[in-house]
Amino acid sequence: MITGNDIYWMKTDRKRSGYEKLYSKKLQQVLYQQFKDVADRITPHNYTSELVLNEITESDIKPTFISLYRNVGVEFARETYSENKSKSEEQYEDTWTTYMNNYAQTTAGERITSITEETKRIILKFIRAQIDEGVNEGYGTDVIARNIQKTLLEQGVEIARWRAKRIARTEVVGASNVGAMEGARSLGQQMTKMWIATRDARTRDMHAAAEGLTVALDDRFDVGGEMLDCPGDPSGSPENVINCRCAVAFRVKRIA
Repeated sequence: MITGNDIYWMKTDRKRSGYEKLYSKKLQQVLYQQFKDVADRITPHNYTSELVLNEITESDIKPTFISLYRNVGVEFARETYSENKSKSEEQYEDTWTTYMNNYAQTTAGERITSITEETKRIILKFIRAQIDEGVNEGYGTDVIARNIQKTLLEQGVEIARWRAKRIARTEVVGASNVGAMEGARSLGQQMTKMWIATRDARTRDMHAAAEGLTVALDDRFDVGGEMLDCPGDPSGSPENVINCRCAVAFRVKRIA
């Protein structure tokens, strides 16, 4: 039997899937360009220096991140507001946009740092592997440099693809739920929020256990012992957040 929560989650997931595809493509381009930038800088004289990683900065990914949080967050704020209020939501558009921009640069900004550092670690691992192989095989510095460039350009394509998909899914869920909460706040009423778990076999056990958990709008959910504002909460741990596809629903709080 299909429940109201089932329908709500499926509707939310369909809406988010379009954004996931859009931003997966954008992020893939940015992530691969970082591999390419480092490869272009590699020479026989500098490949042993970690300074080549200076080509990778947070500013590479930051504009895409802010765009994602702004566009997804405002869309879900608008939808949450309009579902619960007949009055036009236009008066809040600028407020939601400002809120999501700021959120992307502060709370979600920590994720930008984490993603950038992970890219550096991945690239450095490839560089060191090629250096070790070159030394063991007795290659000259020219050959090692060319092998590093080739590896980064070839491996970067697939790595950028799967990382972009994972990042887009994670961040779209976070942005959609954060935006939805801001839309609920704009209603100016006492609201509750309810955790709605993903409707498939890939759902984490602790997220499935949180199904139907209801708290006040500005309280946090206790999910596996971690306190989260919403599914995909950017301040949450990777174990609770990465690839999460759960949703959050809202109700006007009943006064006894």
